[in-house]
Amino acid sequence: MEENNFDLIDFGIYMFFHAFAALGAFYIIGWPCFENQSFHLFMLVFVAWLAVTRGSRRYTYYTTKMYSRTIRKQYADILDETKNK
Repeated sequence: MEENNFDLIDFGIYMFFHAFAALGAFYIIGWPCFENQSFHLFMLVFVAWLAVTRGSRRYTYYTTKMYSRTIRKQYADILDETKNK
């Protein structure tokens, strides 16, 4: 995943299921939102909560795990010298 090296068949399968789910969402989520104001409010709150939760997890990953791993790779020789003393 870090090199972004994916097969074209994997991309095609992903895009097919993504299109199928997106079109299906019109009927599974869209119609109930149109018909029922309470369901629409629930979906708005749920989607906002989902975006905040996933965004915070991604931000935490970028600022802690990925960044610290990159720094350790760049300064691996200095860290090894410090450990060997």
